[in-house]
Amino acid sequence: MGIWAFYTTCHQSELVLIRDSTHQEPVSRTLPYFEYSEMYKFWYGLHLMLTDGLEEPCEDNILSNAVAGQFFLWGDNSEWGDGCWWWDCHCPASNDSRRVKEIAKALIFIDVNTVINPSRFGITDNFKPLFLEKFIELRHFYTQASIHELAVIASFG
Repeated sequence: MGIWAFYTTCHQSELVLIRDSTHQEPVSRTLPYFEYSEMYKFWYGLHLMLTDGLEEPCEDNILSNAVAGQFFLWGDNSEWGDGCWWWDCHCPASNDSRRVKEIAKALIFIDVNTVINPSRFGITDNFKPLFLEKFIELRHFYTQASIHELAVIASFG
């Protein structure tokens, strides 16, 4: 799994162009409208807590999508479960603008004091304040992306 997570936004039409491109340029070369890239390794812990222990991304789980994206940016998800995840192969994942709105709504209803509980997953509670901060930042990011009707690209490295 990757060491860091990087989230950026783009218009839905740009996401389609990037996804359909045969020249797979690094996503960081696109011009984001705003970005959130301070997740570091906390993305994996947040994924565990938000999905109640899912260790791998699930395209049909909205909270998994919030952290790990819904679909590979290039290609399809046919390799899921074959030991090749986008954080292993540095392939970005995306959420289209429709899914971003759904994610933003879902994150609003999370009871952070109940869900953000690192000790349930063998992580020291000393990190709870940092996980809470990262969750609040992620929720704000998706709220802003939703308001501006933007898509989200998640990259891992």
